[in-house]
Amino acid sequence: FRYFSFNKDWNRPTNHRMGSMSNGSGDEYFVLFTPSVAAIKGYAHECELANPESPPKGMFDGFPSNIEGFLTEPAFDLKNTSFCLWCQMENGWSRGPVELPEGPDPDGSESLLEYVTWTPADYLLFASEYFEMEVPLEPVQQVFQHVPISDELVQALNSEVTLDELSNDLLEIGYPITQL
Repeated sequence: FRYFSFNKDWNRPTNHRMGSMSNGSGDEYFVLFTPSVAAIKGYAHECELANPESPPKGMFDGFPSNIEGFLTEPAFDLKNTSFCLWCQMENGWSRGPVELPEGPDPDGSESLLEYVTWTPADYLLFASEYFEMEVPLEPVQQVFQHVPISDELVQALNSEVTLDELSNDLLEIGYPITQL
């Protein structure tokens, strides 16, 4: 039931990292992090710009040439794109010259990217509904604070999982571990 993913070594030779979200219902985003550029490609399947055949005209116009590989990565399925944003550190956030229809959140970016600004309390609400289990606030706050994970913290979050079972995932994302 993984909803969010992160890989600190997605493209190790170029120091690229990748984060993603997939809700299992057709909505997803992928985020590429490089030392000088970040890019987000998303698809909100119910928004006005959603077209599984091709993205809107102009979606990728002006996309940074130094990370064009992002646009050809098969895992990202660019046909299913309702929004694409990029940030070159010296220029701030940009997007292609897509004409957005009137109305709230026509490309789905607002609703999908709200996850990026979540607080521990926001995550608790989501987790209680999605995983159908109650989790105490304090261990979630510790994860948000990037406290090194321990057996105790894992058990507080989910007593059915051990630190040893999570170790490969934690190493992939680069999350600090107190013991193994």
